[in-house]
Amino acid sequence: MSAQEQAAALKKKGNTFFASKDYEKAIEEYTKAIKLYDKDHSYYSNRSACYAAIDKFDEALADGNKCVELKPDWAKGYGRVGYALFKLDKLEEAKQAYENGLKIDASNATLKDGLSQCEQAMNKPKGQGLFGPQIWQTISLDPELRPFMNDKDFVNKVNMLNANPQMAMQMGVLNDPKIKKVFEKLMGMSFQSGDDDNKGAENENDNNAASASASASSSSSDANPNPEPTSGDKEDKKEEKKKEATPEPEPELTEEEKKEQEEKRKREADALSYKEAGNKLYKEKKYREAIIEYKKAQETDKEKAAYVLNESAALFMLEDWDETIICCQRAIDVARTYFDDLIFCYKAYNRMGSVEEKRKNLPKAIEYYKKALVEKHDDKLRKRIKKLEKIQVKKVEQELFNPELADQLKQEGNECFKDAKWAEAIEKYTEAIKRNPKDHKLYSNRATCFCKLMRWDAAMVDCDKAIDIDPLFIKAYIRKGKINHMLKQYHKALEAFKQAEAIDSTVEDLITAKRDTLLAIQQRNASGQITEEERQRALQDPDVQNAMNDPEVSSVLLQAQSGDPTILYKAMRDRPHIKDKIELLMAAGVLRLG
Repeated sequence: MSAQEQAAALKKKGNTFFASKDYEKAIEEYTKAIKLYDKDHSYYSNRSACYAAIDKFDEALADGNKCVELKPDWAKGYGRVGYALFKLDKLEEAKQAYENGLKIDASNATLKDGLSQCEQAMNKPKGQGLFGPQIWQTISLDPELRPFMNDKDFVNKVNMLNANPQMAMQMGVLNDPKIKKVFEKLMGMSFQSGDDDNKGAENENDNNAASASASASSSSSDANPNPEPTSGDKEDKKEEKKKEATPEPEPELTEEEKKEQEEKRKREADALSYKEAGNKLYKEKKYREAIIEYKKAQETDKEKAAYVLNESAALFMLEDWDETIICCQRAIDVARTYFDDLIFCYKAYNRMGSVEEKRKNLPKAIEYYKKALVEKHDDKLRKRIKKLEKIQVKKVEQELFNPELADQLKQEGNECFKDAKWAEAIEKYTEAIKRNPKDHKLYSNRATCFCKLMRWDAAMVDCDKAIDIDPLFIKAYIRKGKINHMLKQYHKALEAFKQAEAIDSTVEDLITAKRDTLLAIQQRNASGQITEEERQRALQDPDVQNAMNDPEVSSVLLQAQSGDPTILYKAMRDRPHIKDKIELLMAAGVLRLG
């Protein structure tokens, strides 16, 4: 299959993910397709649509432009460009893109609709709308409304009400409990009626959690994360949207309870302002000053792990590793004590792992990353752990590498072997292998010990390893043959001996071993003494199955059964490949002659 055909198959796979709204996976497949063949405009068009679906409009614009570059006479490409520009609030450019597309296809409904939206947005006086220009500031300062800002659907509905109130009302936006709560707050009136007596609520109760995106997540492929705290948690926004619950009606509060509630709201607002001040300083790389503000936020609201994580992010950037670890552990304690979202435990452990990775303490880093996985499933972090584990294994191998010590341990193993201390010899050879894993003779010696203990499988593995290191090491092939002989897998024994003969057919041990195997095959076939278990095991062997399924072999065997045995002998004489396969079947005990 050509690269272009492979790319087309990947595009098809991406389309399947797109249809199921799994845009991230669709992007992966389209990206693979582009790497194989970057001349197809539709790949960029499709990926642009996916990026737009997950609000990555800069990437959507880049792909849209590439699509137009590859096929400037395709109207749909201009639609991709126009939509991305519109979402980036570049209305003039968006309008021009839609107009360019309509020059190619004047009847395109999508382009017409896009152009209409651009013109409406451009003609609309700024600062106008149902709520007015200060709506988001108002929402962010209200402790009850602030968590709603994490809900993408809520944000879209508010923007729709501000941009086109009549259309929004026709679409039933006012039925949303969160939108009703906004009206109640702004207008001092209740929208309660019928089944909507209860207000909508989310399982997560604060947007402050968003500030924890300072996590130096090593779940990315980069071992040097940048743990910048932000006012909106990028990771949390990627989490599946929480389902809304319908709580019981709130009870009437006493004056004292109302006062306590008001004080709590003030504390939350004050803590949030400290955090935002810290974030500003953090972005200016004034990490120590940022820490002061984050500490103020913690002192004001002791129940939010996010503020502690913000401090740990700043400490991380200062490379104060010990204090970062302590701070992350404190964030975990706060989250568990006050039943905060477990995502903060995940982020804390993740950052602790990043600290240990910076310190080159890979075992500890892996330990912390695994603890993070307990708190939250993360495929990228899981892959990161596997990569670090491989690096750690190589590091240990390098630290242990010592050929001189390996030779010494080998001699000690040989002495144990001479004294028939097979288990002790295995221990010595195993330690020697750790010091010099490329010495094929160590594996061969250990295989001999395994044979003495009749641990055939382990011995076979060591023989294969020795051959892998040195393909011309004839002793390993001979020992494989002898092991298979002991297991009565004579056809495999003969195959091993055949490989040994290709290296040196004059070795006395090889000649003797092969003769013993051929004699065993002759005796078994003459006596007909093969158990059903041995027969079934032979029939499951891939080489035996291949021989039995060979059309030429099957034809010869059928002709031989007609009563003329010379047919078989002639075929074996004149056709070497048939001879080899028939001898294999005889050695395996599946076929008998005479």
